[in-house]
Amino acid sequence: EIPPSLVVTAVDDANTQSESVDGQSPIEPIRVTIIGTEFYFEPDVLEFTVGIPVELVFENRGTTEHDLVIKDMPIAESAESEIRLYAWFGESATRTFTPTTAGEYEIICSIVGHKEAGMTGRVVVRD
Repeated sequence: EIPPSLVVTAVDDANTQSESVDGQSPIEPIRVTIIGTEFYFEPDVLEFTVGIPVELVFENRGTTEHDLVIKDMPIAESAESEIRLYAWFGESATRTFTPTTAGEYEIICSIVGHKEAGMTGRVVVRD
């Protein structure tokens, strides 16, 4: 049974966006964990804010290999517009990135047949 949607929101508060007086201190990434099992992501909806770095942790708690792919989401750190995290069962993968463009982006597991089995989600990036 697929669990109900959960939303993880990147919170805009003083702790995550504090800068020094000279404005040179980096913004600390917001850590978000998403779990993959057969055949769903939990949560299956993530919400981020343009310009706020995200440390995305993908934990594979399933019994086979899974990956997490966010398609066509522009990020500051790369000319690529795809986030891909792969983890064998019982393992995890992490990537830090900064979304640059508001919009909705698809999350899938690209392992053959997993998307079709329902292993999908979405990312909402807000200004």
